[in-house]
Amino acid sequence: MTLTTFVALFLSVGGAQETETRFVLSMEQEIRNVIDAQSEREWQSALDALQENAGDQHERLVPQLFLFLRQATTTREAMAFGIIRQGLEIPDDHVIRALEPFREGADDAMLAALAGVLSEFEEEEEASE
Repeated sequence: MTLTTFVALFLSVGGAQETETRFVLSMEQEIRNVIDAQSEREWQSALDALQENAGDQHERLVPQLFLFLRQATTTREAMAFGIIRQGLEIPDDHVIRALEPFREGADDAMLAALAGVLSEFEEEEEASE
């Protein structure tokens, strides 16, 4: 699937779930626990905690990962979205649906950040071909 297809899906998603578009501090700490893990066991335990609070379709976690990415100041923080998404095997459509509420009333910087996340789907597809 191309980026154009994903963007079309993103723009056409109806019935979006209520999404928190501001940081939830407890979720931010759980994200930090993943990226700061010092062992495989700590990492898995932190991922499990995130999964418990993620929502059935990751509707609570994905927006928090996006907000975390937007305020990232280190490489490790910037990689959190992708690492956690891979670790929890979050499907593309869950990401698209969960990010849809950010589009409403978004300024240019927000739209650029959303495009950056969505462009990863195209890169993943090209790598798998």
